[in-house]
Amino acid sequence: MLPQVPFWSSVLPLSADRTPWTWELINVTLNLTMRTVHRIKHGFAVPRPSEMSGAVQPVLAVPGWSAFPSGHASEAFAFARLMEHRFPALDARLRRVLQEQAKQIADNRVYAGLHYPVDSIGGRLLGVSMADYVHARCTAGPVRLPQRSLVPITAAMPADRVDLNLGTDLGTASGPYAAQAGTLDIAGQPVLRVLWDRSTQELVHLGYPA
Repeated sequence: MLPQVPFWSSVLPLSADRTPWTWELINVTLNLTMRTVHRIKHGFAVPRPSEMSGAVQPVLAVPGWSAFPSGHASEAFAFARLMEHRFPALDARLRRVLQEQAKQIADNRVYAGLHYPVDSIGGRLLGVSMADYVHARCTAGPVRLPQRSLVPITAAMPADRVDLNLGTDLGTASGPYAAQAGTLDIAGQPVLRVLWDRSTQELVHLGYPA
């Protein structure tokens, strides 16, 4: 259930009190992500599992909007990706922990009967793309981003779970994920650049490897 803050704060000690500018950066990313999620949900209009079968009895209240992609998965993977941009010095172990945390949040919604596994797969792709977009807007100049997509899932690509071993970037993509190199030009945004710089300043002051 939202908010996901207790999950994230168990990995990185970020809070609105200690790191307000970084927290605002996170909120900007998540708000943009959720607005994008709901545009896509409206377009696909995929019924929830409990609407398809009475045998599915969710343990949480079923939201009044459609299933694909998972908003919780999109937010969780957007956060994990943004933290990779925000903390480039993170070691591989902590990066993996962030990804596993996002996967757990996504999986929990499937176990609760609210989503199909493919909703989480789509949410991961969207979350990563949204975090990369925000990061590009926080830079001083244009950035070329890959255009990511989902490819048809075949019997050789089981869609029963999010597989973190399947990359979402060019050169690491496999399974349901695909990416094209440098197909989108994203311009920097001055206000977001200020937000990024102030986030950097407060993290350095607290001893973070920003």
